[in-house]
Amino acid sequence: MSDEQMSALLRLILLDRAEEINSWAFAYPRMKSDQDIYDYLESHLELFALGFLQIGADGRVGCYEPVGPAPTPAEEREIDHRIRSASPLVRPAVFALLNIKANARARWQV
Repeated sequence: MSDEQMSALLRLILLDRAEEINSWAFAYPRMKSDQDIYDYLESHLELFALGFLQIGADGRVGCYEPVGPAPTPAEEREIDHRIRSASPLVRPAVFALLNIKANARARWQV
């Protein structure tokens, strides 16, 4: 999966789980760290890679039974490496969503 595709998937997860993530990020007192949120996103990416999470017909993320064989140990290592290497893509994905939201708000204020 390319960085562009991974970024798109991260944005989708962030949009789909925004309410939950926002409740952690803006809670007082804050009980979840940035690392907890990164770990949460990594878990979602792993569940996508294994087929347990998929995008439904309604465009939402949902739980499904995986189709096809389980990954081999070598494939599992590649999946783990790719997910961990995606960590630098999280912050730009968040800012891209914030930028989209700000631009949409600006258009409505005209």
